[in-house]
Amino acid sequence: SPTLTLDPNIPPPNAGLGDTWLRPVDNMEMVFVPEGTFLMGSDPDVDALAEDDEFPQRLVFQSSFWIDQIEVTNAQFSAFLNSEGNQEEGGSSWFGLYGSGALIEFNGTSYLPKAGFANHPVNYVSWYGAAAYCTSVGGSLPTEAQWEYAARGNDGRIYPWGNEAPTCDLAQFGGCGGGLVQVGSYSPAGDSWAGAADMAGNVWEWVADWYEADYYETGLTNNPGGP
Repeated sequence: SPTLTLDPNIPPPNAGLGDTWLRPVDNMEMVFVPEGTFLMGSDPDVDALAEDDEFPQRLVFQSSFWIDQIEVTNAQFSAFLNSEGNQEEGGSSWFGLYGSGALIEFNGTSYLPKAGFANHPVNYVSWYGAAAYCTSVGGSLPTEAQWEYAARGNDGRIYPWGNEAPTCDLAQFGGCGGGLVQVGSYSPAGDSWAGAADMAGNVWEWVADWYEADYYETGLTNNPGGP
C-alpha cells in the first residue's frame, strides 16, 4: 500500500503538547500549542503590576496552533531583508536601519548582522516588518490571545514560568546587565508551559491585533482576533 509522504513545508498533523517542528524556510523551531481555555487578561487582586487596560479578566477558548520557539534572530531577518528589501509601509521602514541600537547593518550590497549579534533577537522592527516576515515564511503574527495562551497556559500564571517574580536566571530585563542576549539564553528555566522561550524579557514582541483601550471590556471569548 502507498506510504503517506508528509509535506516538509507544512507542520505535521495530530501534534500534541511537547511536539516541535523545524520550519524549513528559515530553520525556525516551532512548538505546538494544543487547544484549550485560559484566563485572558490580568487580575489586579493577584497581579499588583496589572495595568488598567488589562482587565477585566475573562475565560477564552483558543484553538490549537504552532508558534516560534524563540524570537526571530538578526541572521534570519537579514536573510528576509536581502530577499524582500527594506520596504516602506505604514509610514515607516520594515526595519529601522539607523536606530541607535539596531543590530543589522547594510554594507552597500546586502544586510548583515553586526559582528557577534547573528543569534540575538532582531530589534527596531515595525509592526509591518514583523507581519511581512511572518507572511514570507508561510505564517502570520500570533493574535494577542494566541500569544498570551502560549505564554501563560490555563492556570492563570503571571509569567511564562509561573508566578515567581522575574530573576536574572529566568529572563533578561532591566537590572540584569549586558543588554540584549542571544535567543533561548534562559531556556528551559524561563520557558512557558508549551516550551516557548523568550516570552518575557529581552525584547518586546509584536502580535497581530491592533490596540484598543477597552478591548477587555468588549472582546470575544472564542478565538478572539482582537481589534
